[in-house]
Amino acid sequence: MNFEEKIIERLKRLEREVERLRVKESPGAWQDWTPTIIYTGGTTDYSITAYRSRYVKIGKTVTVAVNLTVTVGTGNRTAIYFNLPIAPRYLEAGHAVENCTNSSTYAIRACRINAGTGRIEIHLPGKFNNDGILLVKATYEIL
Repeated sequence: MNFEEKIIERLKRLEREVERLRVKESPGAWQDWTPTIIYTGGTTDYSITAYRSRYVKIGKTVTVAVNLTVTVGTGNRTAIYFNLPIAPRYLEAGHAVENCTNSSTYAIRACRINAGTGRIEIHLPGKFNNDGILLVKATYEIL
């Protein structure tokens, strides 16, 4: 094999390796999952339904997007937790936004990912006052 043939062969190997890595590292597709909701604080649960929960994993990064319908009823809980689709590596911040029917609804006090429990924690300064929608988005690193 002469020098030019060796170079061509080497280039072909490199092209195959680049293609293999490109396919391996390409972004994943969004996947559905059903979070398990847990309440703390207060004494009575809200009625919360996850009507669209999705996540995407790209490399060691996971992004979740969850839409929750909140029906207050007699609920008075001050914290809502739900599991993540893939366990997190670190404690990280998330983001939660309320879209409720009345401005007297309490704002979210904190939204964080707890690596110890593998859950998202949403803390309220009080309780929800009105029915509405809770939108949660978080991005975190996995092991």
